[in-house]
Amino acid sequence: MEPNIEQIRQMIIDGRVDEAIALCDACLDRDNISETDRAMLFYHRGNAYRKRGDLRMALNSYHESSSLDEHSPAVQAIRVMQDILDFYDKDRYNP
Repeated sequence: MEPNIEQIRQMIIDGRVDEAIALCDACLDRDNISETDRAMLFYHRGNAYRKRGDLRMALNSYHESSSLDEHSPAVQAIRVMQDILDFYDKDRYNP
């Protein structure tokens, strides 16, 4: 059974991020998944974690995706998140 990437993407859009993460993890536990699908699952898992506000887990997932596929959209997601994290002024919020 192939992972339904579109279903996972729609879950994330609908705010069902915990379900999306669980489905990604279940699919990633399978042995018969192509490397391209595995990279996309990590990318979407990263999106779900990002939407949940867990930036550390999002970045970890994006890095997994980019290590499997150098053309993964996770490469751009890493750059964007890094820009956001670099811009964040921690001193302003922690007097």
